[in-house]
Amino acid sequence: MAKKTLKGHVDNQTAIPEDVTVETPEVPEKAEVPGLEWKEDTFTITVKVDPEEVTEDEWKSLPKMDGCKFPVLYENKKETFKYPVVDSLITALEYEGAVLTEDAKEFFLSALKSDDAEVDDKIAKAHKAVMDTYNSTLKQNASRNQYQKLLKKWTPITEEGVTNANASIVRNFMRANGVSDDVALGTLQKYQIVPADFTIEKFRSNKGKR
Repeated sequence: MAKKTLKGHVDNQTAIPEDVTVETPEVPEKAEVPGLEWKEDTFTITVKVDPEEVTEDEWKSLPKMDGCKFPVLYENKKETFKYPVVDSLITALEYEGAVLTEDAKEFFLSALKSDDAEVDDKIAKAHKAVMDTYNSTLKQNASRNQYQKLLKKWTPITEEGVTNANASIVRNFMRANGVSDDVALGTLQKYQIVPADFTIEKFRSNKGKR
């Protein structure tokens, strides 16, 4: 039996296309740093075959979660994933690998203070906005990695599927963050969400789901 392209559907996750069938390299675990906290959340996922492409008899021969009924291969209403949360720019820098001396931290903190209460308030709001955006990205990456693990386990992967999935991830990131294709691709490759060999030319020539 020829391999079929299976579709995974996921709820309450942004920037994750329905037809993703690509392995996302997992971001290596980073050293624990002061100000770093690990939390848990859940998402709902259903991975199933397309009934128009895969018959029930063919489905029966595929690996699947116990108790699933055609056309479902895997389903979990509360799939758990862990994600990091950082409390400051300093913690974010250390989480990303920066080695900061205590003097450097003091200098950094002093640069974010002033003698004007109104200015300090604006700095505090800007700091919170930056941290909220960064932590949101960390959470999305963690949920996406967990999602991709499940798709790798339950879904056969084709070269065309990999290309379309990478392109879909880039397009969703562009829509979610309002950035250009080259900025989106560079960011996703930095965090190892999209492989380095997926070039901007490949993305722009992709005719997959838009």
